[in-house]
Amino acid sequence: MTWSRPITTGPVPGIRAGQSMNIMGTKMFIFGGGDGNHYLNDLHVLDTGTKISIINIFRDYVMVTSLCYRQQ
Repeated sequence: MTWSRPITTGPVPGIRAGQSMNIMGTKMFIFGGGDGNHYLNDLHVLDTGTKISIINIFRDYVMVTSLCYRQQ
C-alpha cells in the first residue's frame, strides 16, 4: 500500500484540529474544528468519485449528527 495525493477541484479545508469527519457513500464530510484562534463553522464535502470539493459556511449554531445504517 502507498499513499497518494489525488488531483481534486474546488476549495480545500484549511489547517484545523478538533473537526468531525464522516464518509457516506462516495462523499466525505468535514465539519468545523478550530484553527488555534477561531472556532470554525464550515462544512467541506469531497465527492471521492468525481474528486470535486464544495464548501458551505454556516452563520448560526449548527449541530451535527451522523447516522450510519447497513441495508440487509
